[in-house]
Amino acid sequence: MEIVGVHVERVFAQSGETVIRVVFNGKDGASVLVDMANAVYPEDDPQAIERAKNVLIETARYKTALNDYDAQSNGNFDEISIAAISDGNEDQMYIYEYRDGEGSTQTPPSRMPSLKAAREEALRSAVDLLGDLKESGEVASGWLVRVRGEGGEFLFGIDADEAEAARRSGK
Repeated sequence: MEIVGVHVERVFAQSGETVIRVVFNGKDGASVLVDMANAVYPEDDPQAIERAKNVLIETARYKTALNDYDAQSNGNFDEISIAAISDGNEDQMYIYEYRDGEGSTQTPPSRMPSLKAAREEALRSAVDLLGDLKESGEVASGWLVRVRGEGGEFLFGIDADEAEAARRSGK
C-alpha cells in the first residue's frame, strides 16, 4: 500500500481508555489504523507515527496461532520467565526486543525498578537465547536482545559475545 496521508488523533477505545490513533491512508483508498494504549505522545509528535509504523512491522512479522492450543501457549511449559521485578521503588517501563531468526519480537512494556535491573534481565534473556540458538545449530552473532525505553528510544543491546561471556562467568 502506497501511503499518501497520515492522521494522528487522541480517541476513546471501546474500553473507555484514551488511546492515540494513527491512520495511514493509502493511494488506493485503503486505510490502516493503529490504536496505541498508554501512549504518552501528543497528537503532533512524530514519535507516535514512528511507533505506529513499528507496531505494523511487528504485526506483519508475528506468527499467528494455527489453533486454540497454540493461541494459549508459547510452547515452553518448562520455561519460567520474569515479566516484572520490583524493589518497592517507583518502577520504570522497558520494552525488550528479542532476535527471532532474521527478524525480531518485541514484548509489551515491562516494569523494572532500575536500568540496572533491566540490563540484568536482558543479559539473562540473552544467555537463554544463546543456548536456544546453539541447540538449533544456528551460529550466534550480532545482537540478541535490545532494550528500549517506554517511548521506544533505544537504550542498550546485548550481543552474542557479551551473552557468551556472561554464560561462561556464570552470571
